[in-house]
Amino acid sequence: ATLIQTLTRQYIAQKRYQQHKACICIQALVRGYLATKLYTAWKTLILYHTFCIRIQKIVRGYLVRKYQWKIHAAACCIQSVWRGHFAQQEYERGVFVMSMIPTIIK
Repeated sequence: ATLIQTLTRQYIAQKRYQQHKACICIQALVRGYLATKLYTAWKTLILYHTFCIRIQKIVRGYLVRKYQWKIHAAACCIQSVWRGHFAQQEYERGVFVMSMIPTIIK
């Protein structure tokens, strides 16, 4: 009777060990799958983040160049108005001097 009990308990312990071993194997597979899934999600997120940074960099560069072009255009406009004003003054001085020449010669 004790021999039968011992063999039965040994058989039950072996079955439990095999089931436990199978559960550990399943857990390892599931954890591996989840880790792979998480890794690919992180990789995709990092890739999207990198693309977003590139797009931001391109847009910011475009906006800065656009702003600098506006500043440059405004400076050119101011310079042309100033040069025109200065040229007009020089012309008026020349006309005044030319009109004074006949009076000086008399």
